[in-house]
Amino acid sequence: MTHLNIQINKSKYPLFIGVDNLHKIGELFHLYKFGSRVALIIDSNLKGNYTKRLVDSFLKNKISVSEIFISGGERNKNLNTIHQICRSINEQDIELPETILAFGGGVTADIAGFVANIFNDEIKYVQIPSSLIAQIESSISESAFLNVESKTNIISIPYKLHLVWCDIGLLRTLPTRELFSGLAYILRYSIVGNTDFFDFLEQHFDEIEDMDLDVLEEVVRRCCEVKMSLLNSRADSLIFQGLKFGTLIATALEEATNFSLFTPGEALIRGMLVESLSALRAGIFNNSDFEKFFNLLSRIKMALKVPEIDKKSLENRIKFKLKTQKLVLPFRIGEFSITKQFDENILFDSLKILKIKD
Repeated sequence: MTHLNIQINKSKYPLFIGVDNLHKIGELFHLYKFGSRVALIIDSNLKGNYTKRLVDSFLKNKISVSEIFISGGERNKNLNTIHQICRSINEQDIELPETILAFGGGVTADIAGFVANIFNDEIKYVQIPSSLIAQIESSISESAFLNVESKTNIISIPYKLHLVWCDIGLLRTLPTRELFSGLAYILRYSIVGNTDFFDFLEQHFDEIEDMDLDVLEEVVRRCCEVKMSLLNSRADSLIFQGLKFGTLIATALEEATNFSLFTPGEALIRGMLVESLSALRAGIFNNSDFEKFFNLLSRIKMALKVPEIDKKSLENRIKFKLKTQKLVLPFRIGEFSITKQFDENILFDSLKILKIKD
């Protein structure tokens, strides 16, 4: 069991990483005095044994439980879902929960965090992230984000996490597509973090693919530490902005397809590929580091070719984002530059690697 003390600015909370530890959560609630009433906001894909194990742990420790199941897709990360959950909590013929617990992926974490913030100031917020992306992304966070129609993360609200419980054993249930989606985010942390983490990933990539849980526990720990360091480095904008590497192209792809074609990791890996290639062609990215990055990216078994998509719509979204966002590009592993004005033609030329049909 790994125990990290997370501190992001003024926010502090414990993060535990272990294997097959869901049955201990009830005892932990008593230890941290999280109260005797908990509302579980659960990704509907987790109905069954894992949810039962979680609920049994609470009941064994005399903690009453209400269960609210939601769909974890990006399309449901909106104000309508928030309203439905708040109404469901309000309509239950019990006292309000003392703690809200998110059990699911990143979408579930955003939704539950939003609810915990707006429903009652005294409600505590706990996460049990079930996906690889959520274990390295949502677990180190200060804000919840919602989509508005086809625009990603337009609404944000700060929240305070009180505890994160990462059970690496939950990753056994991940479909192969979700595992490789998570690997895209790990790859980004390795390039924005430091060369040691990148080298570790190169050496242990096959073990990660084979779901070696001990190696995955170490990877999750390192990713969490990298993100905490980055979030505490806001004064050094070059370090902090590295978290945005790949997102300009990735969000344009998601929006152009109305969130229906790619997982977040599938969009991100394409975004990083196009942006790193653009950085190389613009003379920004060191050639030898680009080759190391591209070779590792290529080991993620994910078809990079984009199926049919409205190319003009995609290009228009990229043009708009270039006007409103800074493009964050690597010039070597662990170091980034912020480009306020970038030749859009280089980006569009680099998009050809995705083989988008005209």
